[in-house]
Amino acid sequence: MGSNNPNPAFREVCMEKECQALIPKSCAKIHACSHLCRGFAGEQICLPCLEPECIEKASKQIVDISQAPIDGQTCSDFCSICYSVGLGQAPSVRLNCRHIFHLECILTILNNKWLSPRIVFQFTFCPQCKSKKIDAPHCPAIHKIMTQINAFEIEV
Repeated sequence: MGSNNPNPAFREVCMEKECQALIPKSCAKIHACSHLCRGFAGEQICLPCLEPECIEKASKQIVDISQAPIDGQTCSDFCSICYSVGLGQAPSVRLNCRHIFHLECILTILNNKWLSPRIVFQFTFCPQCKSKKIDAPHCPAIHKIMTQINAFEIEV
């Protein structure tokens, strides 16, 4: 049975406590294609639609490759950090390298920082491609933490 939430984006959310707790953290927008945005609450730029049919359709029309979703990342794929919940089941964020993860998974990595006495900054790179630093200027929470970490890295 779905939620009694008046917002159409959350009507199908189950009544389990953990699912209901994700509502205020999730984007309440619905894409023009009628699929839910799988992003986070208050996001400045919505994720592209993560439904397979919309990804396929959009990939044929995209002019700016930076707007294209990563091939193979759909709402049913697991987050490649936690591997426990699909990208469509918890608020997600797309980094500037275009990889998509759960917002909480990225924030956990950044908040945990280095896990040993040796101060290294590998944790600041995308967990998937490892070629670019985690960057999401459209996400205030990530941007704030990365600004602090980058300033500390320069200091060290």
